[in-house]
Amino acid sequence: MSFSRNHATGSFPLEDQSSSRHPAAAPTDSGTSIDRWSLFHEAIENLPAEQREVFQLVWYLGADQQSIANLLNCSVRTVKSRWREAREGVRAALGDQPPE
Repeated sequence: MSFSRNHATGSFPLEDQSSSRHPAAAPTDSGTSIDRWSLFHEAIENLPAEQREVFQLVWYLGADQQSIANLLNCSVRTVKSRWREAREGVRAALGDQPPE
């Protein structure tokens, strides 16, 4: 697991020597997708520290709630609450629209 688990760069393997772009890497909507993802990451950075920590552990590392509870020395219920509040905060910051 790594910080890049939920990050798609649209790159293709080094073995591929073709000059054509990978279909998933096709540009979208003249940069609006990049703008939305930037807003998404800014929204995460603006969360309260406890919510941001849980969000980063779940979203970027893919950690399960029990592991996070053990790591943060709190209950699973607390982790669930922070995760829900963090998601709601990010959703509100994005105007209830997904990043893409």
